[in-house]
Amino acid sequence: MLVTGAMSAPAPVSAYLHSATMVKAGVYLLAFGNRYAISAALMFIIAHALYKAALFMVVGTVDKAAGTKEYHRLAGLGGILKMSFVAAGLSALSKAGIPPLPGFLSKEYMYKAALGVSYAQTAILVLVHSIMAALAFIIVIKPFFSSQDENSVPVKSVEKHLFLWVPPLCLAFLGLGITIFGLEWLNTALIVFASLVVNPGLEIETLKLWQGLNLPLLLSGVSLLLGAAIFGYHNRVKSLIDVVTQWLPSGSECFEVPVTLITQLLVEILSVIFLVTIIIGLAAEPFFLFADRAAMQLLDPFLYIQAVLGERP
Repeated sequence: MLVTGAMSAPAPVSAYLHSATMVKAGVYLLAFGNRYAISAALMFIIAHALYKAALFMVVGTVDKAAGTKEYHRLAGLGGILKMSFVAAGLSALSKAGIPPLPGFLSKEYMYKAALGVSYAQTAILVLVHSIMAALAFIIVIKPFFSSQDENSVPVKSVEKHLFLWVPPLCLAFLGLGITIFGLEWLNTALIVFASLVVNPGLEIETLKLWQGLNLPLLLSGVSLLLGAAIFGYHNRVKSLIDVVTQWLPSGSECFEVPVTLITQLLVEILSVIFLVTIIIGLAAEPFFLFADRAAMQLLDPFLYIQAVLGERP
């Protein structure tokens, strides 16, 4: 929620998803470098591709059904968009890191990778995962579970169109199927080869859904609890952030201002280049005329005389 203004997106939900990706990816890079990191990176890419693609598809369906993507104006979607609700629910749970979904597995290996680096980076990762869990709860619970009120927009049923809910539902169940039935294939086809390519001397760490009671599992539980707490107080937190940052430029403004300045600078440079090109061309015109006449004289004196007299054929 702290960096959504820096993300270019058509709606708050989309901005939350963009910012969640950027923050998690950035913090994860801090922990990259040990035998768990490759497995964590690949599993995160797979999990992220599945749940984020499904969530964006659901957002499109919601927009078609309600005419808006503003999550605070949406309510009661669960009873109208039932199949989209299932897809969004599974995808959001994966994003939050609930077992046995792929997001949980990627989070476990991220914690393993971070613990191999430092406890400080692990603590940062726990905080980031907590925010991710809170965002997952925000984008599903309010729109799909809450009852409609005077601030809610009317919602129409659009799931008669299969293409609106079949793709995200397939992606959601595909993620579930990968972690339950496909880990052996994933290890054989991807993890082993990627590990050998990235670092041939590194011990290969294959993916396992259940790794026993350990510290990464405990950290997963802690991040979920903190995420639930953030979700419970997110309106107050957002209000506080709005008060603190109301005098500061938004992330989009911080991005657009330098881009506009660079664009204007390029226009000025191109204008100068164009002007210099014209001046050089005008200054060189007599030389070109002289060279043209000299060449004509050398090639055919009769044509040169005709050109001088203005009788060029």
